[in-house]
Amino acid sequence: MRLLEHQSHKLLTAYDLAFTNAVVVSSPSAAAEEAHKIGSAVMLKAQVPFGGRLKAGAVQSAATPEESAHVADRLLGSPLRGVTVSQVSVETKISFQREFYVGIAWDTANKLPMALLGAAGGIDVEETRAQVTRRTFDPWNRPRPLPGTRNGRRSRPLRQDACRGSVHGKKKALREAGVFVADRFNDILDGLQIHEE
Repeated sequence: MRLLEHQSHKLLTAYDLAFTNAVVVSSPSAAAEEAHKIGSAVMLKAQVPFGGRLKAGAVQSAATPEESAHVADRLLGSPLRGVTVSQVSVETKISFQREFYVGIAWDTANKLPMALLGAAGGIDVEETRAQVTRRTFDPWNRPRPLPGTRNGRRSRPLRQDACRGSVHGKKKALREAGVFVADRFNDILDGLQIHEE
């Protein structure tokens, strides 16, 4: 199953994860209108079901509503890895001091979810094995604490009613993995032994 970014945000918001407010538009005039409502610099992101958008020029900033319309006009209708961009999201451009990488994937060999955690984000972070810690875990059984964590506890119990072999079971396991990672994010980062720069 491949989700667009705004669909993923909607799904993960149900688990109390916060994101910058983004509005999905399908015309340059709508992009300009949303940028005007925001009232500051914005990011426009092509909504396509894969990564690598920044490298492909499909994530761009705009300082004004007029520039937002121009960027949206360039992105909408453009081909990106065989997909025609039909929607872009418009959201506030934020500044940050540091970024982390957090992901959840399905480990097909072990038939379990796998948390991917990195002390740095950035382009192609998944491809750089040295930067990303991968940890497969069973959401139906209590996970072992990571080395360096305080106590390995989690605030929400993990349900055990999923069927491991089915697509429905995978969806439930990945959903539970998201809760697990969100609940234990600080402990997991402690386990990565991240040092302040």
